[in-house]
Amino acid sequence: MGKILESLPLTIVAGVVLTVIMIFVTDAIYDSQMSAPEAAISDVMNNM
Repeated sequence: MGKILESLPLTIVAGVVLTVIMIFVTDAIYDSQMSAPEAAISDVMNNM
């Protein structure tokens, strides 16, 4: 049990870092791939 509690902060930090990296990567992919009509559609979807 002590081992799990010791490694918990590391696990949380690793999870947060991975999540942030994934968000940046997906944003970059969407920005580079998205054409104008798709961007307009996604803007409409985001505003709803």
